[in-house]
This record gives sequence, structure tokens and C-alpha cells, in this order.
Amino acid sequence: MQSVRRLISFLVLSTLALLLSNSCQREEELKGRLETRSGQTVLTVWGSHYEMGYAQGYLLGRNFLEMFDYYLVDYYFGGAENYETEVRPYVINHCVDPNQTPYGEELAGLLDGWRQVCADSGWSTSSEFLGREVDINDLYTAQFVPDFFYGFGSSYISCSSLSSWGQATMSDPDVKGGVIYCRILDWTTDELLIDNTVIVVYQSEDDSEIGWVSFAYPFFIGCLSGVSEDGVCACYNLGNHNVLQDESGKFWPILWSIRQGIENADYNGGGTHDSKDIYAAIADHH
Repeated sequence: MQSVRRLISFLVLSTLALLLSNSCQREEELKGRLETRSGQTVLTVWGSHYEMGYAQGYLLGRNFLEMFDYYLVDYYFGGAENYETEVRPYVINHCVDPNQTPYGEELAGLLDGWRQVCADSGWSTSSEFLGREVDINDLYTAQFVPDFFYGFGSSYISCSSLSSWGQATMSDPDVKGGVIYCRILDWTTDELLIDNTVIVVYQSEDDSEIGWVSFAYPFFIGCLSGVSEDGVCACYNLGNHNVLQDESGKFWPILWSIRQGIENADYNGGGTHDSKDIYAAIADHH
């Protein structure tokens, strides 16, 4: 009897060791690095868009389901019934298929990386409120939070920003005419968001793209607030303008368009990378 117990203990320990080994090996192969600097979570990802998405899904996957259930579904989108009957179907029927967007592969990588870390760690991938597995359309819907602000979302909050450059900052010995960019998010004080803010450093392997930094939340792969390596800044503000657009055609998340403008070295073909690239990217799809 004692030998049987020893055998069972050995098998259990061997299985745990194998799972731990596989998990560690996967982390070594990831095109991503997770750090904490001065109390702030910083994720650096590199490689193809799929690889960057996979790394983010794996390294930031721990708290995503809780944020999805309690913040997005239950709070922002008005509960499971409204989400399943109104919000999600709207994205599927009225928005561009994610596979036809610049970041569809990254979204797929995000889902695969998250599912893998959940499998490695024994975490659930099933939504408590929806009673089903979270899928690619759920991740895609999450990208539309600012787009649906005046439709499906909670519209009593807004955000703004202040920027200065050129002569306004020339006297500063550190900036010397460069950009000082202040971001006022003015968003909900939900603890899930506050506790999960993340700085993501993107380093794409695509020669037509440049590195940039995102200030946002896990799995939010658009540009809510960001700056490129050459100093082009962009933030999405909801304050002082709330006219609903006529979306007769299909569209993708506006934060993805802003990212296109900030990440592409010369989106509009004007010969330089500047704010006009961001305007052009937004105008093309919104």
C-alpha cells in the first residue's frame, strides 16, 4: 500500500514538474518581457503582429477574464443580456471582419496566448456572466469601448489632453522645443482598471512600422494614448464633442486607426511621420 502511495506521489510530482517545465519553456520562447518599474507594469513585445499578440495574451492573461466579466460585460455594456443580444451582434454584423483589418493576426495571437496561459495555469476561459467560452469576437468587441461610448456604453464620463511644443517648450533645458504631452483620462475609477494599467512597448519586425509605446489596459491593442519612437503622440479624447457619426458602412475600432497612424512610418506617403498620418488613417476608415 505504501509503495502505491509513493508511486502516486511520484506521478503527481512528475506531472507538476513537466507542466512547470513546459510553462517556463514557453515563456522563454515568447516574444515578450514583463517587468515592474517604479510600481508600474511594463510589457515589451516584439516580432510579428501575431507574436506580439501572443506574448501579450500569455503575459497579461491572468486578470483578463475578471476585467471582461465585471467591467466590460456587467458594467460598461449593461449586463450579459444586452451584451449578447445587442453589443456583440452589432460588432459581428456591422463592423469589419477582424481578419480583414491590420490587426486581425495580433488579435488571434492575443486569444491563443491567453488560452495557452490559462491551460498552463489551470485558469478558466469561460465567462461567468455569459456562461460560455470567451472567443475572438469577444476580444474584438472589447476593442470598441470608445466607439460605442454614446451608444452601448456609459456616457457620463469623458477625457481630454494638453500638449505643448516648439516655442512653448524651448526654454525647458530637457525638452528644448520638444513635445510635452499631458493626458487626462477622466474615466471610471473602477479598481479593476486602476490595478491593471499597463505600459506596452511595441517593436514590430515589419520594416514599414516603427516602435511605439501604449498607455492602456491589458488586451487593448489599439492606441488609446501613445507615442512613437520618433515623438509623434496621439490620444483619443471623448470630451467636448459627442456628435454621432453616420456609420452606414462597416468600420473597425478607431483606436486601431490611430495606431495605424502612429505605428506606420509614413502612412499618408507624405515623406515624414507626423500628425497628418494619424488624421489620414482615421479618415480612411471612419
